Amino acid sequence: MSDQRYEIIKNFEKYSIGLDDVFAFKCRSCGKCCRNREDIMLTSRDVYNIATALNLTHEQVIEKYCEVYIGRDSRIPIVRLMPKGVNNVCPLLAGNRCSVHSLKPAVCAIYAKLIIM
Repeated sequence: MSDQRYEIIKNFEKYSIGLDDVFAFKCRSCGKCCRNREDIMLTSRDVYNIATALNLTHEQVIEKYCEVYIGRDSRIPIVRLMPKGVNNVCPLLAGNRCSVHSLKPAVCAIYAKLIIM
């Protein structure tokens, strides 16, 4: 388990965000949150949003950017973005900017909240 994941699990209460909590985050366009990633799972809504943003069909998004498999324990189809290159870069990263930033996947939005704490 990575040190970051261990720290989050160990201090879960410290990292949790309440419904009424104020949250401020400003993307610095550094691309750090999009590198060394193998865990970007997509919901059906994420696939829809990416397809809309890139003017592609759902099938094209999955074929071009994703891996689909059945979860070993859940038996539920899993759709994840397939990272590129030796640095495991998100395939939606263009330069240091997300090509679908305004409609970013849910897991990316959650990650952004965790890294600022």
